[in-house]
Amino acid sequence: MDIKLTNGKKTITRSKEQSQNDFAELESLGINVIYFPAIKIEESERIIDLKILLSKNSRFDYIIFPSFNSAKYFLVALNETYYDINLIKQKIAVGSKTKAYCEKHKIHIDYVPEEYSAEGVIKYLSDRDLEGKKILIPKSEIGRRDLENYLRERKSEVFSIPVYKNELPNEDDLKNIIDEVNESEIDLFLFTSPSNYENFVTLMNIEDEADYFSNSRIIAIGNSTKKVIEENGVEVFSVPNEFTIEGMVNEVKKINDLFVVKS
Repeated sequence: MDIKLTNGKKTITRSKEQSQNDFAELESLGINVIYFPAIKIEESERIIDLKILLSKNSRFDYIIFPSFNSAKYFLVALNETYYDINLIKQKIAVGSKTKAYCEKHKIHIDYVPEEYSAEGVIKYLSDRDLEGKKILIPKSEIGRRDLENYLRERKSEVFSIPVYKNELPNEDDLKNIIDEVNESEIDLFLFTSPSNYENFVTLMNIEDEADYFSNSRIIAIGNSTKKVIEENGVEVFSVPNEFTIEGMVNEVKKINDLFVVKS
């Protein structure tokens, strides 16, 4: 049966506080949204390594912010060490929100890749001489290593430092939301990262992932998220052209127009 999303239910695996403004347009269309905070973000104990590095007034050729949270926790270290941001020659941010956050806090961003991913950064740097360049990457404790591996292959000196961690929330704290998901027929799931998907599966105690999602559609924010989901035997319905929340919203609107319940 085809599905009409208006008045149906859609699950976003992020907290309501983090996502409500981003997805308000969907709620205005009458879509019933369940916000499911599948990740708890906290400062990493290893941020001390970054603070030590910045306190030495170390110079870098590049800094790369792979996510909003990498910029947020870099700023924590920056404010505690009074580091001169001008000691970094070029600053790259993945995503328009990451750039906006940096510039709001007086960190000028020189470049945002067209493709909001590590692959987008790699494309940008592919024709540059990276040998011996000092590159700082504040990141998640479980961040992918594709970018830093590429940079090391190009003989860069890479300082890849975890500044935040993605933790599994306490299941008891989510009991009401878990019950709501269990009691609902979900038309569409939105997953905004690989760990977002994996934590959802864990918190919902899903044993057969392919069966669980068989009657729903899934939007993955980017190709790395899509890959993780499909490796678990689950079909991803679509990936937005722009790997952002706005891109996901536009994808939902397209689906909402396409699929109509047949009576």
